[in-house]
Amino acid sequence: MAIKTDKELLKLDKIIARNTQILWLEQDLLVPDSKPDVMKIVQVEAVPYIANTDVYDGGIRVSGEITYYIIYRSMDEDKTRGITATYPFTQSINVPEVKKNMKENVRIAVRNIVYSLPNERKIGIKLELVYKYVVKENTDVSIITGMEGEDDIESKNVSDTFYNVIDVKDEIIDTNEDIIMSDSTPKIGEILRVGAGITNTDYKVSYNKILVKGDISLEVMYVEQDTNNVFTYTTEVPFAGMIEFENIKEEYKWDIKYALRNLELTLNENNILNAKAEINVNVVLYEEKEITYIKDFYSTKSNLKYDAKDVVIVKNKDIMNKTIAIKENVGVTDIKNKVATTTVSTEQLNAKVVGENLYVDGVVKLGATFVNQDTGVLENKTYDLLVDTTIPLGKDVKNENVDVTINVISKAATNINGNVEANINLEFVVTVENVDKVILIDEITDEDVKDDALNSMYVYIIKKGDTLWDIAKKYKTTVDKIANTNNITDENKLDIGQKILIIR
Repeated sequence: MAIKTDKELLKLDKIIARNTQILWLEQDLLVPDSKPDVMKIVQVEAVPYIANTDVYDGGIRVSGEITYYIIYRSMDEDKTRGITATYPFTQSINVPEVKKNMKENVRIAVRNIVYSLPNERKIGIKLELVYKYVVKENTDVSIITGMEGEDDIESKNVSDTFYNVIDVKDEIIDTNEDIIMSDSTPKIGEILRVGAGITNTDYKVSYNKILVKGDISLEVMYVEQDTNNVFTYTTEVPFAGMIEFENIKEEYKWDIKYALRNLELTLNENNILNAKAEINVNVVLYEEKEITYIKDFYSTKSNLKYDAKDVVIVKNKDIMNKTIAIKENVGVTDIKNKVATTTVSTEQLNAKVVGENLYVDGVVKLGATFVNQDTGVLENKTYDLLVDTTIPLGKDVKNENVDVTINVISKAATNINGNVEANINLEFVVTVENVDKVILIDEITDEDVKDDALNSMYVYIIKKGDTLWDIAKKYKTTVDKIANTNNITDENKLDIGQKILIIR
């Protein structure tokens, strides 16, 4: 006979794969005809952008572009010059457990750059790229919340909060802004490098739409027009976009991630900069739904038959933000050297959550470009800042999936009387995905058990890992019966080797 059940339908994330892979990429850059020959390379910076990801059976294909900023001394003029070049790339990440059409999130960063100058018109570059990825499958899960009409069924009920996904959308926001520099700002002759990031993000919900907005922070290092002087100009470019959803409720929440790609900065007449960019916005609309459900069940009088499948899903999420400040003297330099720009790489930092703490160790690489105030000559130096610290999280993180994203909040290097002082503030975004095994059950039917099998007596010896629930389920009795028969007052306290009497 079929047993009637009450079910709650949820959309939950099933984690398929989470890992980090390192791949190398080699590219040859040719000096444009409009640029003089290269005498000496001062600095090479590579900024990767992901344009598209494609999940196929056994892997993820990633394609995009890498923008190179190369600062060099020219052979004929012995002046500071710059090359900005964008090259496409495609690489495949081997992930055996993934299947086509699964949902992925891939982050890319440059860990190391190796370059060479085979001749004055060609620059050879090798990049060590770090891919951090997570692949999920959004699964419809029917959780049993109740059973009707059967008084012989024992059930284990638990209450929990679930991360129920309502909708997911990926949108591209285009921005095209003119940046008018003040008359007092030295005019741009040639752009050497551009540092960019997304900041000041916010959102506002109105009816069935969400307005997302923020700023693109820009740091432009350039050579002044008609001179060889180097300056740095900083500004912010706003962006905003509207994304539509259906049936937004007040209790719904939002998980929003931004990624900057295809940044293009051009210099127009009258010292006007034009900034074009695409901002990829990933928006997850979800609710934190508290449900009391049946985690396990059995019958004391019959054998239950059903099709069951265990699925490991993300029950809920917890996001914690922690910061650290790094301030130290990292080296010495000429007292006349002024810091023109800085870069920070955290790809050699290790962040691991154990218990109630976030352990961080490794190296933060600080790149500083100096310009000599007398000669105008540029020099680039890289400093290794050792980090070994413990950050309390304030809660115990057990065997969940943990993702740690490191953001550079601020960075600076200052020449103080020939001593280089570094000031860096890092943010650690710790996302804890609490996972659990949920039993998916189709139709439940029962068949009778012979009466003599239900009338019996056993002596059972407790083994490691035993619970009264598991024992009661095995022998088709109840937890209360076993506890009362053996004078057990706390069902969670069982001794290995203890003998208990089971009467059915």
